[in-house]
Amino acid sequence: MNHRFAVATTVVLLLVVGSVSAEAAVPCESLIRLALPDGTVTTAESVAAGGFVPPVTPGRTITAGARDALAKLPAFCRVAITSKPSADSDIKIEVWLPVVAWNGKLQA
Repeated sequence: MNHRFAVATTVVLLLVVGSVSAEAAVPCESLIRLALPDGTVTTAESVAAGGFVPPVTPGRTITAGARDALAKLPAFCRVAITSKPSADSDIKIEVWLPVVAWNGKLQA
């Protein structure tokens, strides 16, 4: 049940963003106001090309290969959602939506 809800929430988000034409694109930050059943958008932020800095666990470092891969990322909209379809659930979902040249496919 929870897995299906998480997938459904992600699909709703993608449909909202993907159904808008490029000329009238929804600004990334406005997704924070998106109303989801049993869920809340907790973060909606634009990330510049090569600008993503992941959280680092204390005592660990980012490898040179990972740093190079992050530097090559295109610009994207980073959206985090907390989903609570039942009283005992707290599902964290994060979706990165390309700013340009999205092929419309979802990989999860």
